[in-house]
This record gives sequence, C-alpha cells and structure tokens, in this order.
Amino acid sequence: MVLVSGIAVVDLIASGLERVARPGELVFGSVGATLGGHACNVSVDLVRLGVPRSRVRVVCPAGRDLFGGFLVRGLRARGLRVEPVYARTAPTSLDLILVTGGEDRRYHADPGANLAMEAAPVVALLDRHRPRVYYAGGAGLLGRFDADLAAVLRRARRLGATTVVDVVSPYRKSWAFLRRALPATDVFHCNGDEAASITGRRDPSRAATELRRLGAGSAFVTLGRDGLAAAVPGASLRLPAFAVRAVDPTGAGDAFSAGLIAG
Repeated sequence: MVLVSGIAVVDLIASGLERVARPGELVFGSVGATLGGHACNVSVDLVRLGVPRSRVRVVCPAGRDLFGGFLVRGLRARGLRVEPVYARTAPTSLDLILVTGGEDRRYHADPGANLAMEAAPVVALLDRHRPRVYYAGGAGLLGRFDADLAAVLRRARRLGATTVVDVVSPYRKSWAFLRRALPATDVFHCNGDEAASITGRRDPSRAATELRRLGAGSAFVTLGRDGLAAAVPGASLRLPAFAVRAVDPTGAGDAFSAGLIAG
C-alpha cells in the first residue's frame, strides 16, 4: 500500500492565454477548477499508472468550505480513500495559475489549510496501515507538520516503508526542517530552483550529489524540458526529457514522483 500525504490545493487554471493581461485589460482563455497539490496529484496519477485504488490512501488538509468539499468529493469520485484533515478556521488552499504559450506557469497561491497540517493524523495512518511506501509531498508549506517531518519519516521506516519526499519553497522559514529530514529520506525529488536553494549549487548534477551527501538515499532534480539530474547509489545521471507536445506543465513534477513510486 502507498500512503500519500501532503499539500492539497484547488487549482484555478487560466490556460491558453496569449499573454498576461495588462491592468484593466480582458484577455480570453480557458478557465477551470481542478484538484491540485502534491497529495491530490500524486494519488490520482498512481491510479492512472496502474496502482489499484484500494492500495492508495490519501491524507491531506482541507477547509470546511465550498472548495474543501470540491476537493474531497473529487478524490472520492476517483475511487480514492481520502482522510481529510479539516482546519478549524483556515480555508482550503487555492492556487490561481496563469499559463501562457511558451512560458512557465505563474502561480498566485493562498496556502490556507495546508499551514494547519499536523503530524498526528499521518502517524496514526502509518501505524494502522503499515504501507510499503510513504510519500510526503509539498513539504515546506505544511506548517507544524514540517517541523515533525524527520520524526514521521523515521516512524515510517521503522514500520518498513520506503520514504519518498517532495518539496516546495518553504513558506516563511528556512530549509532547516528538510536538512533534518533528508537522512530519513530514501527518495528525494525537487526541481532545479529548489535544489539550488537547498544546496547552494546551481549546477543540477552537483546539487543532486550534494543532496545525497546531506542524507538522501537517491536524489532526483527535474528540469522541465531540460530533463533531469539524479544521484543514486553508485552513479550520477543526466537524462534528457522526452520529446512531446507540451499542453500544460501543471503537475508535471508530481507525475514524475508518481512514476518513481509506481515503477
């Protein structure tokens, strides 16, 4: 079984934009709401990659509001078993994403309920289900949970799980929580900017090697159209991206993480 925890977001995506509107200007495109955030994306992608729904559990934060209901119903409609951790006062996290042709995404986010996440519900599910894989996604934006991440990972390992960690740039704090957690991390994934920020190494291959030196069992640094750099036991790798027609890169890193787990 795979236990997935992490940030949960309702993504409001405006795609197909010719450009970002100037002040007072109206620019047309496609606008929709979808599930987002590491916990939602990775769990859905695991099922798409062939992991049985019954073998995936999701624990994620939500607000007691319209968007929280949208998030939980959306996961359950996909046949996933979700354990929402409802924030007492914080709203469900929202992310307004602007996608223009040939440019990377622009994010405008309210972290909302993610900042109220705590470790206790995750630890309870680890103890109950003893998963083969435990995935912690969106570390850096999970409030008090981040401070306990290292302890949660050690608990998961003691119960026999392989630990997988993915991050976002920390919200109003340093990377110190992650440095404590890396020695309990079997597989670590981040993007190039995050890797540089964590390690001080702008070169992705050197950053991946440094992440292993800091304790990660294997480190994968994804670089969008430039492929990835990885450091695994006994090898350092640099691989190109597949040649595809990119439609919308939203969630690409989460799809990569799901592939690592499912593979």
